[in-house]
Amino acid sequence: MTSACGSLAAEQDRPDVAAAHAAPKAEQPSLKAPRLVFIDETAVTTKMVHHHDRGPRRERLAASVPHVHWKTLTSVAALRFEGMTASYVTDGATDGPTFIAYVEQALGNPSTLSQPVSRTQTTIQL
Repeated sequence: MTSACGSLAAEQDRPDVAAAHAAPKAEQPSLKAPRLVFIDETAVTTKMVHHHDRGPRRERLAASVPHVHWKTLTSVAALRFEGMTASYVTDGATDGPTFIAYVEQALGNPSTLSQPVSRTQTTIQL
């Protein structure tokens, strides 16, 4: 296995980690694409501003940033073979109970789902 930078995490050489990675890879050929559900969570926050930056030499850099009025919006959506479904936006970060409620209400009870579900996260800086 290679990566863009040419190095891998040392943990991947451990037999237990290699076995844990091999099992899902062995199941991939048997997965049916129309039955897969990928859940994507993307957050947008105003808290991720640069408080220190570079400007012209010997000149003060002036920029406006929110003062203690941090705002976070989280968008969660399910991607299926036929397209994007079950989109949901919440004010604030998505915690465990909120995510479970989303899965139960938008996709059905997880214990009755016959579809594998994968979750990804992305944070965007404004």
